[in-house]
Amino acid sequence: MVQTTFTMRIEEDAKEEFSAICDIFGISMASAISLFINTVIRERKIPFEISAEPHRDIDAEEIIRMLEEIRRRSEEGDA
Repeated sequence: MVQTTFTMRIEEDAKEEFSAICDIFGISMASAISLFINTVIRERKIPFEISAEPHRDIDAEEIIRMLEEIRRRSEEGDA
């Protein structure tokens, strides 16, 4: 499989928090992004709800729950 480079810009604070959460899971940020991309491709949908609800802050625990759900769905698809 041929690989390519994917570059994106995000806020520094978001990168630091995402990196810390990935560390908790024991995966790299690149692995987490790849997990997301592969889940979208396999399921042909975004693996979480996207809505126009009023803005709210998401705490680290909620982000961890979201990432665990993404990982769970990905692992179920690989079985």
